[in-house]
Amino acid sequence: MPSQPPSMMPGEVEDIPKLEKDHPSVQKLLEFDANYMKLEKEFMKESYKLTQKYQKMQDEFLQKRSEVVAEKEEVPNFWIHVLKSHPVLADEIMPHDLPVLKHLKNVRSENLPDPEEMGQNGFQITFEFEENDFMEQTELTKIVETEFVSEHLTEITCKEVKMVEDIKWKVGKDVTIEMKKQRANKKNASKKPVLKKEPRKSFFRTFFRTIDVENPEEIQDLLNNAMQEMGMDHEEELDEEDQQEMFEEALEKVQDDAYEIACTLHNNIIPHAVKFYTGDAMPQDDDEGEEDDEDEDDEDEDDDEESIEGSSDGEDGEKKEKMPPKELFKPSEGNTLGEGGGDKKVNSEECKQQ
Repeated sequence: MPSQPPSMMPGEVEDIPKLEKDHPSVQKLLEFDANYMKLEKEFMKESYKLTQKYQKMQDEFLQKRSEVVAEKEEVPNFWIHVLKSHPVLADEIMPHDLPVLKHLKNVRSENLPDPEEMGQNGFQITFEFEENDFMEQTELTKIVETEFVSEHLTEITCKEVKMVEDIKWKVGKDVTIEMKKQRANKKNASKKPVLKKEPRKSFFRTFFRTIDVENPEEIQDLLNNAMQEMGMDHEEELDEEDQQEMFEEALEKVQDDAYEIACTLHNNIIPHAVKFYTGDAMPQDDDEGEEDDEDEDDEDEDDDEESIEGSSDGEDGEKKEKMPPKELFKPSEGNTLGEGGGDKKVNSEECKQQ
């Protein structure tokens, strides 16, 4: 009887024999793989052409939709209701954002030019406003650039998220800041409090913000937000290493949030805006799902009791498997910080082209 090889301890995978790349058997496998990838890329190009063909036809209906929505008297506050209906955006839109969003005429998404016709260059989201008292521009555009993880994989990574142009707020109309009385210190306790501009939560800050990493106020704002989320006092002193680590994490979160919103708009909200307006595209309510789970638990308990009472051998009956509630929206997965403060996020499903 042949002797059995000794069992390996965890972490000793490198000790398992492995053929070199130039071995004939490995070369044969590489040839199979090359032919497979050739067909995969042909498929992606054909899919891209087909997508482009149907997208042009779909765009006609989106244009007709925008013309109807632009007439405020016909469907008032259409985009406010649409944006507030999606869980990713609902908590980001603050009451002070609403007066600005009331001037929103259309939200559109366009794929970026893709010379290789592989459907991976990215997209841009544009918010179209009517002339208003809040900002100088009538259009705000966010660009999401994507690329393949490597030339050997078809998985897509989101390379960078950036603004075409920062918001130019009119004097005194910036909804992303508020005036607060500055706390007087012990030396100036007798002086009147001074009003100071402080950032506040806003959809326009979350999605349309550009971080200036050279601006001390921007850095301090990110640090303050990070400390607040951790339950720390803003005046608590941190060493340089902790500050740097906290700043990088906060910067990554800002970019990550903007990326998630962009992909949500591109893949879900813009193409299905009418369904979000009517409520048909709303995800299942968590409370409702919990109630369903509780009902199923009760049914399971009843089934168990009946099985126990009815069995002659005293064994428990088989429990029904409890199914989780169906979810419409999946959170983005995995991210790393890209060059220049841009967000880099590996997620081919969330960053797919339409």
